[in-house]
Amino acid sequence: MDNATRQLIDQLCTQVGIAMEDGSVVALTSRAIPPDQLSERMNTLLASAAKTYDLIKAARSLCE
Repeated sequence: MDNATRQLIDQLCTQVGIAMEDGSVVALTSRAIPPDQLSERMNTLLASAAKTYDLIKAARSLCE
């Protein structure tokens, strides 16, 4: 693995951490969300999880 690829993997992993951190705030504060807004909150969590998944897949593909 060359240095540029390693750097890209590291950047992707950093973005994974940021996305997970942002998603955790959304998840942990959902108790304060009114019931009529929970569906929107769950959509936000799904989007965060999808972004995290895509970033991990991209990083993994560079490892192969």
